[in-house]
Amino acid sequence: MLLKLEKVSKSFYNPDGTPFTVIDNLDLEIEEGSFNAITGVSGSGKSTLLYLMGALLFPDSGDIYLDGVKLNSLNDSKLSHIRNEEMGFIFQNYNLIDGLSVYDNIILPQLIGDSKKVDFPFELCQRLGLEGKINTKVGLLSGGEKQRVAIIRAMVNNPKIIFADEPTGNLDKKNTQEVIELLHLLTKEYKTSIVMVTHDLDSTQYCHKVYELKDGKAIIKGEKSYDTGNSK
Repeated sequence: MLLKLEKVSKSFYNPDGTPFTVIDNLDLEIEEGSFNAITGVSGSGKSTLLYLMGALLFPDSGDIYLDGVKLNSLNDSKLSHIRNEEMGFIFQNYNLIDGLSVYDNIILPQLIGDSKKVDFPFELCQRLGLEGKINTKVGLLSGGEKQRVAIIRAMVNNPKIIFADEPTGNLDKKNTQEVIELLHLLTKEYKTSIVMVTHDLDSTQYCHKVYELKDGKAIIKGEKSYDTGNSK
């Protein structure tokens, strides 16, 4: 088991000071090399759950484990190291620096980690069709190209798991399909686990497990074999 949530709860507060629960005593397990989707209506807490998994938020109660390590017991320094070295993040708005080249955007996680050697993933750039734009400023790219850069950046440190928050939210149908196929490629060939938040059920076609977040609980709505892709 790569990632495990045990009885995790998270609440926020209304302007009048009254609390409202977003995640309620939730149990969830993410297998190594699996592609998972979290769906649900707007405001159901999908992004909150993703940020809890990625140690960007802390639970009010319960525990979150990555490879057996309890994330919510670590200090900021250790968490920062794990987020940079063992996790990757992909966001709807790309979170790229438009004034920098594709190359510079991709290697940022290595620079943050004080790596002495930059291992640029040329092969992945080739596979994703960006080999001719490595020196191009990101601001000149299309939305689909920007999201491919974001995917490669998330992979640059060979993470165990990638968290994708609405990664196709700003893309048209063609680019959405391409991005979902690329994420599927990462799980299939690189054995990287992916947890994707999406409101688009069509984007879950390659997912091994599809969860619906409702009333603070994650309910399995679909499940496929990791090896054959056949529905159970």
